[in-house]
Amino acid sequence: MNTTIEETSITESSLERYEEAVKSYFDLESSEIFHNGKKEHAKIIIEQMFSRAEKSVHIFCKNLLAEVYNDTHLLRALHSCMHRGASVHVLVENEPQAKDFLMESSYLKQKYPQKLSIRQLGARSSAKKWGFNFAVMDAKAVRFEADKEQSNAIASAHNEKLAAVVEAAFDVARVEAGLACI
Repeated sequence: MNTTIEETSITESSLERYEEAVKSYFDLESSEIFHNGKKEHAKIIIEQMFSRAEKSVHIFCKNLLAEVYNDTHLLRALHSCMHRGASVHVLVENEPQAKDFLMESSYLKQKYPQKLSIRQLGARSSAKKWGFNFAVMDAKAVRFEADKEQSNAIASAHNEKLAAVVEAAFDVARVEAGLACI
């Protein structure tokens, strides 16, 4: 039993260190690429994007994982993002899993109707064939998961070139989903 507690403490400690490192990258607007290989890491990065977005956060994902998007801190950051006037647009390939996120988004959409959208891609969308997930904030911060079946990704708090490539992919998927380009 003590082993489990120690392992949990180590995990919590390593996540706290990871979160502090991610916050530092964002504080410094670092262009350095950093890796993240766990769903908890994805949650930390997305939360930082919501916490810091001035203009927009765009997310393209397979199914809006509940383990990532139903987190209380992430949902608070989403509220803060919307309150600051940033827009959030999400494109999901399949049925979204994050019911808490969807419920909060429904509430926020009433307050900010033009600033928030979540769309599921149609069955014929060519974007459904893409093998990756991504998120981009303010055309500079990016998280890119090359294999949507795994949680291994790269991220950067300030890499405009990588963000531009990811943003262009989002625009293609957005047009297919019937969303106006912003």
